[in-house]
Amino acid sequence: MKQHSSTRAWPALGTVAWLMAGVALAQIVQPLYVGNVSTPVKDALGRNLPGCACSPDTACLVEIREVGTTVWPPDPQTGQSRTNNPLVRASFMGYGVQGDNPGKFSEQFEERLVVGRQYFARVFFPPPPDQPVYFANSLPFAGPATPTNLVDVQFRPLELINGEDDVDWDGDGIPDAMENGVTHTSPTERDSDGDGWDDHYEIVHEGPLNANEPNPAGPMNGLDLLLEVAFPATLTWSTIPGLPYRLGYYQQAENPQDWSEVWSGTATESNLVVDLEDIFGKDPPDPRGFFRVWAVTDGP
Repeated sequence: MKQHSSTRAWPALGTVAWLMAGVALAQIVQPLYVGNVSTPVKDALGRNLPGCACSPDTACLVEIREVGTTVWPPDPQTGQSRTNNPLVRASFMGYGVQGDNPGKFSEQFEERLVVGRQYFARVFFPPPPDQPVYFANSLPFAGPATPTNLVDVQFRPLELINGEDDVDWDGDGIPDAMENGVTHTSPTERDSDGDGWDDHYEIVHEGPLNANEPNPAGPMNGLDLLLEVAFPATLTWSTIPGLPYRLGYYQQAENPQDWSEVWSGTATESNLVVDLEDIFGKDPPDPRGFFRVWAVTDGP
């Protein structure tokens, strides 16, 4: 009887071993990803905050911190976050995300955040070496339990670190604080360099244009080019490569309000050429016509 009893005990021990192995496998914890994977953070001009994984030194800084008793704003003098909200992870815009200036980040936590504890993310703008002027906090989020492996952070709009209202004295669509601390244009002049291109337009099209240096003259707001042509013909005008333009058609020059847009496109060379036959065909509405060129603007 004792031998029989001993024989029956071995399968039981084997079953326990398999159960223990199963428990060990179940305890393998998947990493947690935290980031604003669905919605980018944008500045006052609607541009994604700068930063890419390939260039952390020129990317907007991101922090993940504990909420504690409350979310404290950054120090209005230094721009530094307060120790009342302990730092969990320092990151930057573009980290863990593909593309240039995606306005997003994604951090991986092998050791998951404490379940139920409240956290938040904070981003600073502009990136180093400039002193941060703006910050944005995310909505607080709790450390999730498994099997949740992703926290999609939702950022609030940018606000000034000094706590003041973000005013735009000259009405050019660029807040004063951004002109003083980011774009370095005049907060009291819509066209800081006096070249006929508004600051807003030059900054949105930074590259072809420079808001702080006079740029080549060009058609802006339809004021600089009014042509009378006889069909058939081609239209050509000087451009700044990289800028978008549109072409308006008038049957009567004395009635400039009665016009229609007949062409739009982006300049790739220093001269744009448009064949009117491509627009009107071989039978134009009139033997003569009037045309005006605009640089396409979407700012104030």
